[in-house]
Amino acid sequence: MLQFKITNRKTGDEKSFKTQKDSVIVGRTKECDIVLDSKSVSRKHTEILRIENDFFLVDLESGNGTFLNGKLLKPLEKTPLQNKDSIRIEEFEIIPVLPRTEKVFSEENTDSGIIEIKMIKKVLNAIDTGQNPSLEIIKGPHEGRKAFLDDPIDELFIGRDPACHLSIESDVISRRHAVIRKKWGGVTITDLQSKNGMIIHDKKVKEYTLKDGDIITLGNIQILYRNPQEIDVEGLSKQVEEKLKTAAQEETPSLSPNPESGPEPKSISEPASEQAKASLAKNEPESKSEPAAEASKTDTVDQILREVETSQPLPPKTIKRKSLNLSAFEIFLIGVGILTLVGAILAIYGLLF
Repeated sequence: MLQFKITNRKTGDEKSFKTQKDSVIVGRTKECDIVLDSKSVSRKHTEILRIENDFFLVDLESGNGTFLNGKLLKPLEKTPLQNKDSIRIEEFEIIPVLPRTEKVFSEENTDSGIIEIKMIKKVLNAIDTGQNPSLEIIKGPHEGRKAFLDDPIDELFIGRDPACHLSIESDVISRRHAVIRKKWGGVTITDLQSKNGMIIHDKKVKEYTLKDGDIITLGNIQILYRNPQEIDVEGLSKQVEEKLKTAAQEETPSLSPNPESGPEPKSISEPASEQAKASLAKNEPESKSEPAAEASKTDTVDQILREVETSQPLPPKTIKRKSLNLSAFEIFLIGVGILTLVGAILAIYGLLF
């Protein structure tokens, strides 16, 4: 069963809609499945389609367009729709509650293929379908409601006032509780002298520069800030590689001898009988399968690389110099040569001067 929560952002009115149909038409006329009473809404504005286990949103060439998570859709183009996405049509917001059809894997399963699938899903869930920063209520009234910092909007107000971009009907929220602004240094949130203040990372703050994944606490209400432009895809891909490598090493059978298997059998002399040789051949371990052997090679290469990286440099070689052992006669001849050289230098000096 498909469920939809429709909210009028101007008046704060909410209603729900349930259906078993695979095609849901949204528009102004009474023939539509979801009727939005506003002159700015087209007669047949948009369509929500179910094709097998997938859901799509199609703008039916409406006059003022359809926004999915803050992004304007192209007319007559099927756009994938996910659970609790934000569909905006003028002052109305529609949040679909779609049935889950994907298979859930247990965390204990360490098969490399499943780990890869789970990590890829984590990346896809982290990347929002739009490129604009967004706020989503994850705890408290109106859970699942979203607001987006679209390109024309530089300020986004949070409060109890229905005119706020993210309107929250709760006694712990002031009429204008906080404002989010786009600045050169990033996106900041500022407390507007609210009654209950604002807490981020367990600290009460007046102004804070938001980062992707920050959780803003206003009283007992929690709001998640997402910015797709700040998501570290490279870091997530490294996590995938590490998970796959760890799983491959865990799947590789150990080749070390089992200490509980007892002492090694004694060697058999050459004249051993053919029966003994056959018995030994029977007791030899079976050869490893090709995948295990390949994994073993990979582990061996990794081990060699780690040993090379962690090995200490060799100490520098010392060169031993041989000492000169001269006889008395050799020393006498060296002295005579030195005296002769000095005398020749003095004779040249006397001739010149």
